[in-house]
Amino acid sequence: DSGYSPVYINGQGKGLKEGTKHTEVECPLINVGETSNRVKALNAFKAILVDHLKTLITPYWKEKKIDRDLYKVIAKKSAEKVIKSFGNKNFPTERKINLYIKSSRSKLTKLIEEYVRKYSKN
Repeated sequence: DSGYSPVYINGQGKGLKEGTKHTEVECPLINVGETSNRVKALNAFKAILVDHLKTLITPYWKEKKIDRDLYKVIAKKSAEKVIKSFGNKNFPTERKINLYIKSSRSKLTKLIEEYVRKYSKN
């Protein structure tokens, strides 16, 4: 195995010639190892980020400013927003995740405060 895998172009299955069998797909190759490393980095980053965001949201829940459902919504939306902000850039490696979280603490706190303000009824 070369470590490469065929992929669909733009998710449309383009690249198939007429009369070409499914196993003879002509499309670009991506390095599976690089993709799996990116997925691992994303999952590690997401897990640590969500844990950190939950610690920032918990005081609002304990003070009854938000309920359980709103807690979940804010955690999900804020995590999605942070991850989306990376775009196609690489996510921090496992060694750099904690450094990123520490350096972004004030921004993450502001983000949580804005979501609480936006969604809370009080």
